[in-house]
Amino acid sequence: MRVATILAGVMAVAVVPALALFTAGESVAAAAFVLLAGAAAGSGFAPRPLLLPLLLLFAGTTLGASGYVGYHGYQLASAISVTTGPSDPPEPVVLERAEEKIEIVEDDAAFRVRLTESELVALIQEGLQEVESPVRRVEIEIAGATGGAPAGATFRAEFKSGSVAATGEIAYAVRDGGIELEIRNIEAGAFSVPGFVRNALEDLVEEATDLNESLIENDVSVQSLLLEDGALVLIG
Repeated sequence: MRVATILAGVMAVAVVPALALFTAGESVAAAAFVLLAGAAAGSGFAPRPLLLPLLLLFAGTTLGASGYVGYHGYQLASAISVTTGPSDPPEPVVLERAEEKIEIVEDDAAFRVRLTESELVALIQEGLQEVESPVRRVEIEIAGATGGAPAGATFRAEFKSGSVAATGEIAYAVRDGGIELEIRNIEAGAFSVPGFVRNALEDLVEEATDLNESLIENDVSVQSLLLEDGALVLIG
């Protein structure tokens, strides 16, 4: 009984903190590790009447965590791996307006183009029509700097498969006259997405977004940008 309890404790230490890391963050994962490791070590010296409750505790937390990870992990894996099927088309009027804003400043040495959230979404959805991507639709929300809070942008990406959606923060920067996109603090379903998945989603969004393609086609070079409430402002 004691050996079985210790082994169950070791398994709980291996599984539960890992789950906490992807769902609740590093501090909770560290706390779970310390508590379970302490309980597992203590089971080697615990009185016999406590061994069965400890065994049930370790086994229950391990099975529960494994089931949770398996179910939600399968949903996430399915969501990011299925690329078949259509993405939502852009709204024609909004897409035309966004493209006209860029075309009108062609070859201009100095310009200021204000692209609204809906226009950015239209450009992204237009790009999604031309690539194989698991993303069905992307929504963007932009907030300008207010008081002590810096400007920022958030996104929500809905996938073609399943009900999982990815949410996170977007950082825009200027690089070589174009717009560079970085996704931060991304979550998908029940998980805080690890780095390699975040990078894959970032590549997908960058590949799908034809904003830079539109800039190149119209010989528009961006020198700086500004985030305003509900809009991204390109400055040349």
